Amino acid sequence: VIPPLRASSVKPVVAETVKKPVSNQDLQCMAENIYREAGTQSPAGKMAVGYVVLNRMSSRLFPHSVCGVVHQEQDNVCQFSWVCEPNLKPINMASGAWRQSVDIAYTLLSVDRKAQVDITGGATHFLQKDLQKEYRITPVATIDNHVFYKR
Repeated sequence: VIPPLRASSVKPVVAETVKKPVSNQDLQCMAENIYREAGTQSPAGKMAVGYVVLNRMSSRLFPHSVCGVVHQEQDNVCQFSWVCEPNLKPINMASGAWRQSVDIAYTLLSVDRKAQVDITGGATHFLQKDLQKEYRITPVATIDNHVFYKR
């Protein structure tokens, strides 16, 4: 179990563009998803995973909250693999990967979407390169070890 994050304890990377407050719950869900899906990847890889969550929130096909998207199950399948993992390793909160995941989550959630450039091109799905399968949706980006798809 991760101790609760406090959005007020995170310093914005670009303070002059911060437009909205971030709830602690949204920050927690986004940071954990970024960490668990892309913790060993570059900042761009982490950011791309965050954009998938934001893009899903903007779609009528998915829940409209961060935690709703991250924890969504469809046809008894978790949308993000770690959510259904029975034996999750604890998060190393002293690691640079965790701190960077929190910083990226905070930035994505606090900066107005109109001021951001979505590096995934609007992706709503991603797969690890080595797990690629035929999707009926279009690949739009490859970042680190993920291929991103748009519906």
